[in-house]
Amino acid sequence: RDEPDEAWEMMLSWNVTDSVANQDQDPDYRIQGVVYADDVWIISGSNGSRNTENYFYIFDRWGNYFGRVVQPFEGYGAYDMEYYNGDLYCTANDNNIYKVNQANGEILASYSLPRGIPEVRTIAIDPATGYIYTGASINRLYRLELTNDSLSINNSYVTNDPRSYESIRRYGIAWFRDDPDGFNLYMFSNIELVADPEHPNISIFKMNPNTDEIRFVTDLAYLDPGCRGRGGIFITPKWNNLVWAFAAVIDNPDGDIVGVFELAPNSSWIDYSPRSDTLIAGESQQIDILINTADLDTGMYGVVIEFTHNAAGSVTNIPVDLQITTLSAPVEVTLPLEYALEQNYPNPFNPATSIEYSLREANFTELTIFDIMGREVVNLVQENQPAGRYRVTFDGGTFPTGLYFYQIKSGQFTSVRKMLLMK
Repeated sequence: RDEPDEAWEMMLSWNVTDSVANQDQDPDYRIQGVVYADDVWIISGSNGSRNTENYFYIFDRWGNYFGRVVQPFEGYGAYDMEYYNGDLYCTANDNNIYKVNQANGEILASYSLPRGIPEVRTIAIDPATGYIYTGASINRLYRLELTNDSLSINNSYVTNDPRSYESIRRYGIAWFRDDPDGFNLYMFSNIELVADPEHPNISIFKMNPNTDEIRFVTDLAYLDPGCRGRGGIFITPKWNNLVWAFAAVIDNPDGDIVGVFELAPNSSWIDYSPRSDTLIAGESQQIDILINTADLDTGMYGVVIEFTHNAAGSVTNIPVDLQITTLSAPVEVTLPLEYALEQNYPNPFNPATSIEYSLREANFTELTIFDIMGREVVNLVQENQPAGRYRVTFDGGTFPTGLYFYQIKSGQFTSVRKMLLMK
């Protein structure tokens, strides 16, 4: 875009309670947490804490209902959530942090809290260090270190509102790597500094975990006055290549809402090191810049790296521009250049999906589907095939919701990918 949108502009919102009810299901009036993972929104509900099953509700990129997965938690279900290293991390209504398979709701691991922490509700993880930030809605916030499947306290924080010095009631926290001030931990609260019936009960804060300083960021004053900040949050650069997106579960009497807001321009595709150094006159320092285009759409991207050095007494600006293009292939291709197994489409899918692959040479070829336990589900291809491009349809109508793997073997070529069946 020629002109970036302003921070905290709402880019997407939808009523989760109504979306669930429109699927001939009981409306869920107590939505808890939200994450964006593998091109879908995963949202935790609690069915109003009734003694029934709780669900992870799945929505596509634009908030269209896709399906649901049974949660492994009773009571209020999963509270705040985090997505880290391909797994879902949840807090629930006991003294544990859980790692969960988001495809089928299976608990992969549980971690007991260190002594002295009464309960947890919120969770955020620093991807660079693996530190886990968690705590109850009030009282101290803790930084935990996970070593050999055991949690230990690394630090703790008193989180007071800098406007009133009263304790912040935290319902969601999230980590923002690229905060320009180094205040990487964001907090979502239902605090309203001055009671106003025309104003939503929402406050967003950010904290510098190295200095403990907290700043008020915004109160999203333009939202409906019935809105309250009583849900989880998640910050991601994956939803929109151009911006960091701030997603929040917003409590509302007409049904709980997920709102997606623009937080800042997305520079997650670039990193550099060292971030700082000390040099004496005459010395030089190489700075390595890493550019990762794996998750970027076609288009123009740009950032400005600023160097501040006391010898010059000024700031040096170095612009970095990146153009992502799609290479055009010849209209007629007689043979593929390489062996390849493509990602199935659509993914997630219900009930059918297409799998494409390419063979460089003629050979006996097998295309097999496995479940998450590694058990063979079905063999789609088992025959001699000439070199060429192929497309096979997998119909999962008779199979349960979950994560599946598909593997191709042809001569010396072997490749495996995963796909998600959601019903």
